[in-house]
Amino acid sequence: KFLIYNQNQEVIFSADNFQMNNNETEIKGLKNLIIDDQYRLVLLKPFYLPRQTFIKINENNNTATFRVLLPFDFNQDGKLSWSDIWTLIKNPKLFKLLMPN
Repeated sequence: KFLIYNQNQEVIFSADNFQMNNNETEIKGLKNLIIDDQYRLVLLKPFYLPRQTFIKINENNNTATFRVLLPFDFNQDGKLSWSDIWTLIKNPKLFKLLMPN
């Protein structure tokens, strides 16, 4: 899931279905963004820690870079904690998330 928050921390855009190719994607359908305003962009994926970055919108192409998604949110609470380790122990099938594809 891809979310955009405005300066009031309100979700102003959400996309559930988008494709990544070579770790890049293009999000279409963005409307009503204000030039020179800063927005918070968030990537969410089940069992992965959320990633966020900030971008100041300009008139031309806008590019945002996120750090790598890490598969360490086994209890899906949005943070890494001891509870994630306990969830991993209770659900050994989750170990497959730690294996390279």
